[in-house]
Amino acid sequence: MPAPPRTPVGLSVPLLLILAACSGFPPFAIDTYLPGFPQIADDLDATAAQVQLTLTAFMLATAVGQVVWGTLSDQIGRRPVLLGGIAVGVAASLTCALTESVWLLVVARALQGLGTGAVMVVARAVVADLSTGADAARAFSTLSAVQSVAPIAAPVMGGLLIGPLGWRAAFWLLFAMTVCMSAAIWRLVPETMPPENRRASGLGRLLGDGRLLLADRGYLGAVITVAASFGTMFAYISGSPFVIQSIMGLSEYAYSGIFAGTAAAMVAMIMVNRRLVRSVPPRRMVVFGVLGQGAGVAVLLVCVLALDLPLPGMVVGFLLVQASQAMLTGNCNAIGLMRAKPRTGTGAALMGGAQFGTAALVAPLVGIAGEHTAVPMVSVMAVAVLLTVVGVTLIRSATRDRELEPA
Repeated sequence: MPAPPRTPVGLSVPLLLILAACSGFPPFAIDTYLPGFPQIADDLDATAAQVQLTLTAFMLATAVGQVVWGTLSDQIGRRPVLLGGIAVGVAASLTCALTESVWLLVVARALQGLGTGAVMVVARAVVADLSTGADAARAFSTLSAVQSVAPIAAPVMGGLLIGPLGWRAAFWLLFAMTVCMSAAIWRLVPETMPPENRRASGLGRLLGDGRLLLADRGYLGAVITVAASFGTMFAYISGSPFVIQSIMGLSEYAYSGIFAGTAAAMVAMIMVNRRLVRSVPPRRMVVFGVLGQGAGVAVLLVCVLALDLPLPGMVVGFLLVQASQAMLTGNCNAIGLMRAKPRTGTGAALMGGAQFGTAALVAPLVGIAGEHTAVPMVSVMAVAVLLTVVGVTLIRSATRDRELEPA
């Protein structure tokens, strides 16, 4: 490998775009093949549970991969880890497209998750390496915007491909995306971790860095907030198809319209957040976020427990939950990773691992009582919001003078 490019002084637009693509790839890897689940079961002679396991394996591997790869990037640099992770993603995507066994598909999806964990965690670490203050908050909001648009586009693209071409077309799309990302990463992403800032390797170093980071209340609060608020949103993503279609009796087209509307509200609020952080500290923005998300969950609790799931009330609740997430993810990533320096890779790894680990836990809990009740969904959302309040409280009460102020 040739000597990596010199570290730039800031984030250029092309660099930010490729880092945003790295952050947006996981939703594509999660959602693109979902319309093909029945075909996969038939083609590979598998049960529905075995096919579902391919999704669980991806989520868990992504969570673990972020911890492993993020810490490694603090030790050997960002660029080698990013290139290694995307190479794993290329190989795993190709295996998924060619496999004739559901169990090989499970293994390949786990490897795909490991590679995805690398591109996600290193993308966030590079942003933190090259930006500070409100600039960092705006950059992380851009990453969040791409992550929000991807879940809208991925199932649509997957459905258009899988209908005429079969379920393997979804993985051929992911293979093509990883190949293109590999070329862009090789050309555009420099090394942003100077050799003098790298840290010794080993499990002891990982545990030591983790203890130091989690001992900081501001960082711990950011981790809890990111994970718990994502849990609230993922409970909606996992449970709403059954609630809206199976319980409320709406069509798949109506569900798609509602989901697209809530996701669009989140993207719009991300753009608003990008402007507001120029004058409002990110630690204050997260307070607005948790208040809005709490209000949305309160509306949903009333609709589910006291009323007969009125459509307007449910839509208002879903909109508040999604839109408010825009003020939580980007700002908490900026707060947490600024406080994690110089252990930025480990800091990003712990945050990402907590986020995807929470998602892997939430998905089965939402469906624990079957598809004909909304009580598990709103119960999980309520618990997650309470944990988000705990995280925001820790951020606000942090005493170490490393808070983010407007630029």
